Amino acid sequence: MDPLAEFFKTCCVLHREAQVDAQVLRATYEKWAREMGAKLVSGRDWGRRLEAHGCKRRRERRGGGIQATIWHGIGLLEAPEDTPMPF
Repeated sequence: MDPLAEFFKTCCVLHREAQVDAQVLRATYEKWAREMGAKLVSGRDWGRRLEAHGCKRRRERRGGGIQATIWHGIGLLEAPEDTPMPF
């Protein structure tokens, strides 16, 4: 059983054109897990499970030349209200 399946179904869209900042995605997941009473998936397992769903992690330059890790192939259905953008 995939412990992230419900998070993906509830909060995310899996699509090759989708992308989301890694910090924002993780913060959204942690908030969702707390609210649902779900056990958190560890950081290493988190990445493996995202990759198993076809997502790719890339380091990219954002505004002002700031490096950010972006997950491609996944996006959030709604922008989180209380999660600050890291760039």
